[in-house]
Amino acid sequence: MSQVRNVLHTFNDVEYIIVDMISHQYLSVDTDIYNSYFDYMENLNAFSAEDFYFYNAA
Repeated sequence: MSQVRNVLHTFNDVEYIIVDMISHQYLSVDTDIYNSYFDYMENLNAFSAEDFYFYNAA
């Protein structure tokens, strides 16, 4: 894990979080907040970072 942190610290525009489980609330999306700030995405319960980028790229 420390190697990953060291690599990530070399990039100023990359942020990361550490969670103990994939179901942690940090990895969830509040539908109301999402729809207020971003374009509509059909399934907020199952999407990837790539999906998020392509749905919301300007």
